[in-house]
Amino acid sequence: MRETKLFWSSPTAEKALDVAFSQGLAVLAESDTIWGLLTPTTKAGAAELDTLKKRRDKPYLVLIGSLGLAEKLLFFPDNGSYALAQKGWPGPLTLLCPSKRGMLEDAQSPAGIVGIRVPNHEPLRNAAKKYGGLFSTSANISGEPVPITFDTISESIRARVGAIIYNDPSYIPQTKPSTIVDCSGNVLKIVRQGAYNLT
Repeated sequence: MRETKLFWSSPTAEKALDVAFSQGLAVLAESDTIWGLLTPTTKAGAAELDTLKKRRDKPYLVLIGSLGLAEKLLFFPDNGSYALAQKGWPGPLTLLCPSKRGMLEDAQSPAGIVGIRVPNHEPLRNAAKKYGGLFSTSANISGEPVPITFDTISESIRARVGAIIYNDPSYIPQTKPSTIVDCSGNVLKIVRQGAYNLT
């Protein structure tokens, strides 16, 4: 039986992640942006998100714990992408960059591009460090509005996840998803304008 509310600061939050992931289930969690779904960066993790979101059309972004890890996973093209990462992380900024060989294979697009973000949320960064990265996606069925509050999350999603983790009451998140920037070409291209402003 779940606690009435499980907060990121709770000593049992880490255990809840462990148990859910060991059972092949996603975790529904608040972050520094909006409510999201989390799984390990594996084929099984991606498949569980596909089931929850009722989609199979694109890879999921990956939350990691530091810029240093991003340098091990990605190539930063000579187009200002590394400077942008330095400026925007941790924060609500997702960068689409070429993956290094053998890294995050289950998160790549057909062109070998991976979406990476370092969240401005210490417990979430710590969880990402522990698992070597986490798949993350908004907690909505594909095609439906992105949920800003818990009450707007589909009951089918809430009923299937292995744990629900709330931000501490004192934490004030953004109310928009992350800004997505395609860094794979010669110039940076905004794919989705979200909580991070590049100007």
